[in-house]
Amino acid sequence: MKRIYNYMLLAIMALATVSCLDEMNKDFPSAESGDEVQFGLSLPGLTKTIHGDRNGDAYPIYWVDGDRVQVYSPQCLADRNNAEYKVSVSSATQNYATSLTPTGDYGVQWGNQAAVFYSVYPSGEYTITDDGNTIKNLKINFSDDFEVINGVVTPKQADCLMFAKTSTVPVGETVNLAYSPMATAVIFTLNGPSDKDGSVNHEHTIQSIKLIAPEGTYIAGGFDVKLATSGDNSGKYVWTNWVEGAAKSNVITAQLFDKATGEFHKIKKGEKIRMSLFLAPLENLGITNDWKIEILVQTDITEKDNSGKDVTKTVNKTFRKSLGMKNDDGTAVGTTLKPGMVHELPALPNLDVSAGTEWGTGDWMTNIPRNVYLSEISIPGTWNSLNSDCQSNTSISEQYALGVRAFHLDTRWKASKNGALGQIINPTITGLSVCDGSTSYSVFGESGRVNGTAAQTFQSCLETIVRNLNPAEYMVVFCTFAQDSYSGDNCPSTWMKAISDACDNIYNSTDEELKGKIYDASALTEDTLIGDVLNHVIVVINLDNTFDNYTLPDTSKCLFTYVPMNLESDHYTGTKATIDGHIDPLYYSSKQPSGISMYTSHAQISTTGSSAVNCGDRGYSHPLTNRDNLVNAIWDWSKTNYGSPNYKHDHWMYLGLGGYILTSSGGNGSGYDTIENRYAPMVYNRIDEMGKNDVPYYPVGIILMNNKHGGKYTTTNTTGTTTTLTYDFAGVCEKILLLNNAYRLQYDPDKPSNYNPNAKTKSAAPSYSSGMNDSNVAAFGWD
Repeated sequence: MKRIYNYMLLAIMALATVSCLDEMNKDFPSAESGDEVQFGLSLPGLTKTIHGDRNGDAYPIYWVDGDRVQVYSPQCLADRNNAEYKVSVSSATQNYATSLTPTGDYGVQWGNQAAVFYSVYPSGEYTITDDGNTIKNLKINFSDDFEVINGVVTPKQADCLMFAKTSTVPVGETVNLAYSPMATAVIFTLNGPSDKDGSVNHEHTIQSIKLIAPEGTYIAGGFDVKLATSGDNSGKYVWTNWVEGAAKSNVITAQLFDKATGEFHKIKKGEKIRMSLFLAPLENLGITNDWKIEILVQTDITEKDNSGKDVTKTVNKTFRKSLGMKNDDGTAVGTTLKPGMVHELPALPNLDVSAGTEWGTGDWMTNIPRNVYLSEISIPGTWNSLNSDCQSNTSISEQYALGVRAFHLDTRWKASKNGALGQIINPTITGLSVCDGSTSYSVFGESGRVNGTAAQTFQSCLETIVRNLNPAEYMVVFCTFAQDSYSGDNCPSTWMKAISDACDNIYNSTDEELKGKIYDASALTEDTLIGDVLNHVIVVINLDNTFDNYTLPDTSKCLFTYVPMNLESDHYTGTKATIDGHIDPLYYSSKQPSGISMYTSHAQISTTGSSAVNCGDRGYSHPLTNRDNLVNAIWDWSKTNYGSPNYKHDHWMYLGLGGYILTSSGGNGSGYDTIENRYAPMVYNRIDEMGKNDVPYYPVGIILMNNKHGGKYTTTNTTGTTTTLTYDFAGVCEKILLLNNAYRLQYDPDKPSNYNPNAKTKSAAPSYSSGMNDSNVAAFGWD
């Protein structure tokens, strides 16, 4: 038997059969120019902002009290021909409006001629052209939030796009707006764990649910539609193009939250959850086996420890299923999604923990509520990311695969040719490059060094970072000017302007992988949320001298700060003895305050001794113990701050935990792995103690680390029972990424919520997909 999808036509009920609308039509007096237009609203009788239970071959759609629609008529009174209305209903299963009230000072008002009316649900920042034939800047969101109230899922159907268009209505008559669905709907049912599930309580915390189209097949974003005047779609608005410059995605993500607790929903044994997602109304969008559904969960399992004792372990699991259909002989069968119709997918398998796969780092941010402040995010990164002294692997893409989401690019001007005997005379500068371990040369007769021709350009490195960007995350790049670098008359500009220019080039690129992906720092404030910066890279320039010595680029998209690379002798004493002495503000453009500051700690060079050492042009090398104390003090502040109901969110945390050790001879060529072996476990242990013995979860900031030896670290954890933990650099990165999910459980759909530090639920991450049967038959297993 050939497996098929069930297509549910979203049909419109004849207005004549809606008695309440008949009532609304009665006894309205004749209208004059300037009188308010009287409207009646109806939805398709079977197929709205909430889909009801399936009725035969269709789904009912119901208004939700408070829904808003936009109405426009080009023939109505000028400046009174476009208005937003709020829908009021008196029951939960009502496909007509009890009343319709303008949200502004006036509604649409009659002119002196009969009129045609156009309307779109939901109201939004789109534009209906004067002739009503085109609607610009409609949007299907990349993500949607679903509240679970008493076991019932109620989506925010902001993406359930619908339109209404009337024929010509005489002045004074009631205008009946009959809405037709525009967006493509996909409905499927999640099935909770079965008796065969191997989790402790047969329940899993659902972190995110994703519908994934093949790479390059966009299903969400900003788009335009046009009214078709002929063919099968005559009288309907059809998709015409993606909005130029607007973000678009091949992934749509849903998250479930329990209304009562504000936490991610736990799906229990035997529970069924019906989901509906909406896609842009593209014609001839075929589903193949490259389409997938992915579900990310967290659950508890029991396993044996080294002594054979049963211990409970929290794990993160991915469930994937491909959506392409197959004939009985195994050959592929395509299916086509149709705009304005509901497509019911066959039943999915039970979410049994034995079928899931372990979590990977790629989806670390997909399951974090989008209303979390940037100050609350913890991000793992590499120090001096492209320098082989600090990193065993200097490939940006491979670091990204390990979980790195913050990069440090140490820059220096690049010469057009190489020097000789370690020097170069009167170099011609070709641009800004990155210190990647390639040869550099001192400039003869002047101070400072330039990189040779082998050095990678700054812009090419930043482009590589941007190309690795997942639309459901953001990344951070810190930029410095390498110590002892040439900045003389041969340089075409300041190094900060060169970075700003590279950011502009990427932002304005015609390459879709790059275009618009640098976040404009002028838009960053203490109230910026992760939902604002997704699919962007934030670039921070750390000046090599005080602000007084520079004029910053006026239109730069970068943030600017000054956290000296060369430490002074009093770096940990006097006014800098506490973390308040290590607060550095962030600015944009010509030193405009962003309202954000950072608690900072970094050191290029440290000593294992007990006192500071003067290292000349490299500043002072301070004891590692001083560095330890400052880092721990910043984390202690975070623990206290984010455990408070009214926490501060205007302070980021930046911890540069890389660098090297001063040698006995005063050199700087060793100790990179000593730094790594000290601070990578320090980070891991800090996070590992959270959630145990009433220790709350809290952010640890943006952390840049060495990854020199590429081996394993071993930690003895004595919290509760003594446990030996063995992990690698990727394990440290994953620990930091997962902390975001463990920390940020509370959710408020309208504004950032304050965190419950005693919440016991941990995080999760990843996804699911597969070939399925008809909706009446059990599905095949997970991929």
